[in-house]
Amino acid sequence: MKNRYFILTILLLLTHFSYAQVIEKSYVTTDREIYTQNDTLWFKGYVFNQYNLLSDQSIAFHVILSDQSGNKISTTSWPIVNAMAHGNLSLTLGEGKYYLHAYSGQMAGSSIEQAFRKEIHVRSTQADEVSLKRVSDRPVYKPSEKLSIDISAQSGTVLEENLRLDYEVWDNNQLIKTGRAKTNDQGIAEVELEKITPLGKNFHLLL
Repeated sequence: MKNRYFILTILLLLTHFSYAQVIEKSYVTTDREIYTQNDTLWFKGYVFNQYNLLSDQSIAFHVILSDQSGNKISTTSWPIVNAMAHGNLSLTLGEGKYYLHAYSGQMAGSSIEQAFRKEIHVRSTQADEVSLKRVSDRPVYKPSEKLSIDISAQSGTVLEENLRLDYEVWDNNQLIKTGRAKTNDQGIAEVELEKITPLGKNFHLLL
């Protein structure tokens, strides 16, 4: 009888502790999505309970910065006041994609999937230089037909994939058409011209 009472007591205690466990979720907003090298990232963190209400159960807000391969770059902790935390990170990083992972003190030890994750991008301060070049034959436009012009986009020795190009058609100092094209996986964009009425025999395509 005593053994049964002891087991029942343990089960009741375990049940009590499981219901007493605090469940929290974290959320982060940043001042921007894209940064340059050596920028400062400013963020605001929020902590919510299981009812999506602000939670006051944690006193520390933890932020991990990692690269896109999952390698940890830095870990910082910030005080939580009124369910919110404010902080900043110095981005002494190379160009690329990075992630912020955030969790509250009550979430410590939980799986990484439960932490909030936000994607950020760091770009070089040096401007990108892209060279555009016509790769199709000399274009001749006939108003009754569609004209396709192939344009290559290249940065250094690398062909630029999925690059959006804006174009304008000008004739006699007048803008007569605008449009957009996008390079494929070989760095080639196709510009199609049709249903335009040039003023003269020669007009210009500006990309």
